Amino acid sequence: MCIKTFNPLLKTNLIVSASIFFICLLNNQGYAQTKNIKLTLKDKASETPLNEATAVFINLKDTTVMDKQVTKKDGVTNFTYPGAGKFQIKITKAGYQPGQCYGTFGNAKDDTFMYFTLKLLPSAK
Repeated sequence: MCIKTFNPLLKTNLIVSASIFFICLLNNQGYAQTKNIKLTLKDKASETPLNEATAVFINLKDTTVMDKQVTKKDGVTNFTYPGAGKFQIKITKAGYQPGQCYGTFGNAKDDTFMYFTLKLLPSAK
């Protein structure tokens, strides 16, 4: 003969433990949060957007190329960075001198966006 018993205390402990686990998981998401970078390129003299420029995103910890993009019509491109650290963006465009910018993201939850506007000079003829 099999007798099935129900222990309500065991069920309550399981629910409380699971709830605490998920609350801790949600609170720690900010520390591994993806960082966002918006880069806008313009002509230094005319202030017009520079499209079709190549932007190379480099992690300065180990000089790894993390991404490579081409600016859109509005001169904008976006990158993401996984967490804290230092980075460099190198920019090249035909007819212009190359440019670069640097940034550093910390671990803070509110440190998630960075904006750059870079103005390139035409190449010497």
